[in-house]
Formats: sequence, C-alpha cells, structure tokens
Amino acid sequence: MGPSARGKNGHQKARGRTLAVRGAFAAAAALLLAGLAVPPLFLWYYEGPRTHRGEDGLLYTYMMHGGEKSIEVSGVSTDTDPTHSQVQAAAELLRETHEQAAANQDYDRAASTGGFTVSNAAILDRPDARFVHLWNPSNMQDDAILDPARPESLIFNNTEHGMHLVGVMYVAPPGTHGPQPGGALTRWHFHPVVEFCMDEFGVPVTKAENGTDGGCPPGMVHGPTPEMLHVWLVDNPNGAFSHMMALDHDHHEGTTEDEDNVYEEFLRRTVLWVRDRF
Repeated sequence: MGPSARGKNGHQKARGRTLAVRGAFAAAAALLLAGLAVPPLFLWYYEGPRTHRGEDGLLYTYMMHGGEKSIEVSGVSTDTDPTHSQVQAAAELLRETHEQAAANQDYDRAASTGGFTVSNAAILDRPDARFVHLWNPSNMQDDAILDPARPESLIFNNTEHGMHLVGVMYVAPPGTHGPQPGGALTRWHFHPVVEFCMDEFGVPVTKAENGTDGGCPPGMVHGPTPEMLHVWLVDNPNGAFSHMMALDHDHHEGTTEDEDNVYEEFLRRTVLWVRDRF
C-alpha cells in the first residue's frame, strides 16, 4: 500500500473516531435533555385536570393537591353558572364559617381545649410543614355535615411568626358524597392515597409505611379519604372553596418550609404514582 493510500485510510479512521465522539456527546446531551424534560412533562400530565363522568352520574376531575393526587367530585359541571339561590347559600356558608372560626383562631387552644387534637404535621413528623391540618375526632364521628359550629378540620398557615388560621375543612362521612349548597361553587374532593393511615371515620392515626396497605395497622387504610370541602378564611387565588392549597403571597410569606423544586416534587409524586398503581 502506497503512502497516499495509508494517509487516506488514516484520515478516514480519524474522521470515524471524531464522528463517534460527536455521536457519543450528542447521545449524552439528548439523554440529559430528556432527563431534564421528563419531570416537568410528568408533572404537567399528572397535575393537568382530567374529567370523566362516573357510573353514579357525578363528575370526577383528577388533579394534584400539593404532593398528593386529588379527585374533585361534583354533581354540577364547573362551567355551569350557579343560580341566585346557590350563590346566596355559598355566601351564607362562607359567612357562618368565618363567624364560628373566631373561636379557633388560637392554634394551641384549638389543639388542647378545642378538641382538634390530631395534627398531620405531627403524624408525618413535619414540624415545618407550610400548612398544618388539625382534625377533631369527635366532630369526625358525629352526624353533622357542613356545620360551621362543628367543623371536622382546621387549616393553619405555619409561618415564622406563628400559626395562622386560614381555612376550615369540612369532611363528609366515609362512603358518602358531600352536599353542594353552592352548586358548582362548592365542589368536594378526596385523595385516593395519602401518607397516613386512617381509622373507619377517616381520622388520621399514624404514618403509612411501605408494604401491604401502605404499612397500616389492621383495620386502617391510607386511602381513599372521605370527601372534603375547604372554606378559606383568607384570599385564595383559586377561590373561597378551592381544594388547592395556595394563598396569596402576603399570607404565606415567611413560612419556615422551603419551596420544593420541580425535581424534588417529581420524585415525590413518582413514588405516589407508583404506589397508587401497584
């Protein structure tokens, strides 16, 4: 083989190595971009509301509620305008809830003498949780539904300045659908899977662990929860009865819990997604 042939072969081999290196870099870049894109796409798919009508005729809308899957239940389509009487009923529920909530403004008093003795922050060992739910076991077991004088749960905003009551959560008896006095304004929701174990009344008891039935003790489950309805005592950008745990900026400024970034949220929701299906 002459010098020119050897030079040509060497050039081709060098070019081949260069192309191989470039291909490897391109493949690595594609994998990196895919890895960066998957979490946002997953969250978009998992969080995006999807509605279907159940066999019972009710509308079920799937969406995310914090780090948990949430299903909104309504007998009325969200694009159906409430009647005049429904608007009045919703306003009356909001007014009465505000009035009765005054007795539970103090977190320590509500948790001690007020009967709201069960805390999700304590059960899940998250003292810095942005929102702390307090449940009243007695009110969870009675027959009252949507009674402002006997709410089943309180929602506190945990800030560096202390606990601030920002909402009331009504809970329907397990296995029943909550009433909608405000029509489409008052839509209930439930969670198929939560991170704690509940008793027969839906009262949180202990943290769920991995394993059969989420590691719950016999007779307890970690989903589905009873249906719940939020009534916000402060401005919520999604509405006074929204199931979304979001407040206008000035209300949650100073919280002791850092914002989750999209990748941390992706990992948590992936675990919930897998656990929900398997």
